[in-house]
Amino acid sequence: GQCIGRAPLSPEALSFINLPRSSILELWEAFNDIAEGFGLTLDEFQEILRVTLKEYLGYSDKKMNSLAENVFHVFDDDENGLIDALEFLSSFALISGMSVEEKVRYIFGIYDFDE
Repeated sequence: GQCIGRAPLSPEALSFINLPRSSILELWEAFNDIAEGFGLTLDEFQEILRVTLKEYLGYSDKKMNSLAENVFHVFDDDENGLIDALEFLSSFALISGMSVEEKVRYIFGIYDFDE
């Protein structure tokens, strides 16, 4: 599979490679609108991805939900039914089409709780 640096990219994430900056920013906005906290449930994760990426990717609701579920299980490595929102947002930014500087600024921004 494709590698970012030295880490192989999970096949479940291939649809989300090279997302534009605008989509990454929309993910952040959707997270803030939808999520109840930093631990995302599968339903919240599916809704965030569906609201922000369905049109951009051109997928049906069924396909988006299936992709979201597969990616969710990759992130839910302790199998507690929750994923860390900041890890998901950071990961999607890292494999996005943003420049390195944009990625760093975005990731620092989402972890900056003083703003």
